[in-house]
Amino acid sequence: MKVLRVKQWLKNFLLFIAPISAAVEVSLSSIYVASRGFIVFCAVSSIGYIANDWTDRKRDRLHHTKRNRPIANGSVSTKQLTGYVVTLILIGVVVSLYLSMSFKLIVFTYLCNTFLYSFYFKHYPIIEMIMVSLGFFLRLLAGAALFDLEISEWFYLISIFGSLFIVAIKRNNEVKLSSNKHFTREVLRFYTVGFLESLISVFLTLTIMTYCLWALSYKSGNVPISISIITFLISMLNLFFQSVIPITEAPEDFIFGDRLTRFSLLTTFALVSVGIYLE
Repeated sequence: MKVLRVKQWLKNFLLFIAPISAAVEVSLSSIYVASRGFIVFCAVSSIGYIANDWTDRKRDRLHHTKRNRPIANGSVSTKQLTGYVVTLILIGVVVSLYLSMSFKLIVFTYLCNTFLYSFYFKHYPIIEMIMVSLGFFLRLLAGAALFDLEISEWFYLISIFGSLFIVAIKRNNEVKLSSNKHFTREVLRFYTVGFLESLISVFLTLTIMTYCLWALSYKSGNVPISISIITFLISMLNLFFQSVIPITEAPEDFIFGDRLTRFSLLTTFALVSVGIYLE
């Protein structure tokens, strides 16, 4: 199961943000649809991780932690990998039956983006960052597509800038924590800490600005959503602080491992949910 990178499935909870933001009625039917969408993305994202790990297997063997991945250490055979991929494809196809066509198109786009990144564009600076952030963005769009929701401009902007902010932090941490002779990714040779820190500052500013504008313009008088600005600021600034002296390459490890960041994000999510559903 380690080859599927189950821990990364936590990213697929992004599918639930759009339905909650749109105040989709909580019912057995909506939970069933959302759960099926989540399972589909778990399947297709694992296919992407397998493809990426396969192309990176030689370089991963030089990394202090990635060398323990099943494909890198050779504990999984090609036959087993083929079996995993076929099974995941079948799960994705069967579970996605009767889900909206727009959702299926987004899943297909996600897979295309993942394969293009893994087999070609991962070596091109800037482009590869945009493609990784697109993976987050497509998850958010998929959640809206499950219920044929109309997406606001604010949702697009916050999602895009927030995704780029996270990816910029990830690349910054990788550069700072990598040895000059053994970069965890070939593309890191093209990035400097100064450039990445500038990107982080720009995307942090844009993410906070767009979130604040959305929160303040959302049906004036909505106290929970207005208060969520404070907790959102705490979470974003804490992530920014972590990028100054990184302790881990993956921002998601810090998000789920740091109590303050985890608490502030969950509180933001709770405040927004209360503000939308109780208005």
